[in-house]
Amino acid sequence: MNLSTFLKIMYSTLGYNTSICEFVIDFFKNVIKNNVLNPFDDYEFNTIYKIYYGYMLLPKKRALQIYDNVDLEKFYGYLSNYSYSQHDRLIEEFKKNGIIISDSEMFEELGELFRTIIKNIYNKETKNIKPNSLSISPKSNNLSFENNSIYSNNYCIGTIESLNYNLSQSVTDNLLLIFSSASKKLDKQYTSIAALPKRIFIVLSNFLKCFSFASNLKAFLAKKFTNGEKEFKNFEREMLLYLSSLQPIHEDNRYKSFLVILNQIKSMNVTSTKLINIKNLITDDLKTGIFFMLLNQEDFNILSIC
Repeated sequence: MNLSTFLKIMYSTLGYNTSICEFVIDFFKNVIKNNVLNPFDDYEFNTIYKIYYGYMLLPKKRALQIYDNVDLEKFYGYLSNYSYSQHDRLIEEFKKNGIIISDSEMFEELGELFRTIIKNIYNKETKNIKPNSLSISPKSNNLSFENNSIYSNNYCIGTIESLNYNLSQSVTDNLLLIFSSASKKLDKQYTSIAALPKRIFIVLSNFLKCFSFASNLKAFLAKKFTNGEKEFKNFEREMLLYLSSLQPIHEDNRYKSFLVILNQIKSMNVTSTKLINIKNLITDDLKTGIFFMLLNQEDFNILSIC
């Protein structure tokens, strides 16, 4: 997405009773640090119109000035002044333009989207990269991962969507059995994730965020790269083989055993997939996410080793 489209969506949803120029100036005032001059204050209205309609690119020097001085907390406060119905309209309008914004993290995701758009401008204008036109291979395309987005030669080729994925009931039951063992109430079997004690619920919730990210990443790679799905499956296959080689863990309870296994997964040396050529992508969170994907696909029964 480019700056023009972003501003048009924002104005069409939030810009009631204001002119385009007034809205754009006010918008940037509310996304830039208080001690920094609004980069649109000295623009003539004609210039602002050109940037808004996409007839003119924001100059790279000014884009860098904006990027270096973005105040996301201030931006979140700006968005909070609008109604829930307007928030819903924003989500819907971005969805129409191929950008999925989650209701629960709308402010954060819009902030990161804006930063990515500005970064693309000062790195060079955004390229329209066709789906399946890139290949993940050593030393090609200079691929990197940053802020939930993947870049090729400093061009953002897409952001990983924040869609939630649900665990199957059988896997949920197994996880409840494991995580219930961490409770001081040893005789209590919890029947839902939400019912777990808060400290245990938070741990599992963070794991499930990793699961959702890995699931979304798999879909993204399949869409954007000729060999994306294949290389992700190579990663899954390597982890499954690694899991199959582990000996049963016998700690005081299944929860402790589970954490030992997870730490072993995080220390696993990944070699079979070309995803290692995407800088910063292979992290403990991604390994955790793929581990939960394997559990959810029922390729591996965690109760067999913990």
